[in-house]
Amino acid sequence: DCEELPSLKVTKVAGDAVPVGDGTYDISYTVTVSSLGGIGTTYDLSDTPSFDDDVIINSGSYSGQNSGFMNLTNGVPTTLATNQAIGASADEHTYTVIFNVRLDLDDDIGNNEYEPCDDVCEPEQGGNKGLLNSASLTYDGNADYDCGCIKLPYLEITKVASTPVALGDGTYDISYTVTVNSLGSIGTTYNLSDMPKFDDDV
Repeated sequence: DCEELPSLKVTKVAGDAVPVGDGTYDISYTVTVSSLGGIGTTYDLSDTPSFDDDVIINSGSYSGQNSGFMNLTNGVPTTLATNQAIGASADEHTYTVIFNVRLDLDDDIGNNEYEPCDDVCEPEQGGNKGLLNSASLTYDGNADYDCGCIKLPYLEITKVASTPVALGDGTYDISYTVTVNSLGSIGTTYNLSDMPKFDDDV
């Protein structure tokens, strides 16, 4: 006589940050629940954003095996599945989690210092880093966990004016220093322009 046991595993794969064009990014994660045992079972699945505290979540949704809207409060999980039935070995359920976010290091939200998440995502890493996102699976008294990390670029421009230098012939040399600082966790590309808006008598 032979009996089988269920065995489930959750994996999370992070996608890329896609700029929308309004200063926000669409970020996505794929969550897969795989059945590895000889029989099926039921499971509960939740997903939690643990983003840096300077990341503003504008919207969120999930689709796939089930669909709905994500909780927009950082650190608060969203239930993706409850008592979800899954078959025996080789059966898989896939969920896609999407957020629209904005990183702001100039407002009163957070500490205005961006802390990226680690390249290798581990449960011990802790939350509130970069765009860290975790999935938690429970079934038959067992638990599994996986997480993914997406990084964001962030550029800041500063301009400093010098003191005018008199040349002795009634003219002045004036100079400005323009600095572009990269404060995010990955690089990006940018366009930069400079425009004089002097008094009309200059």
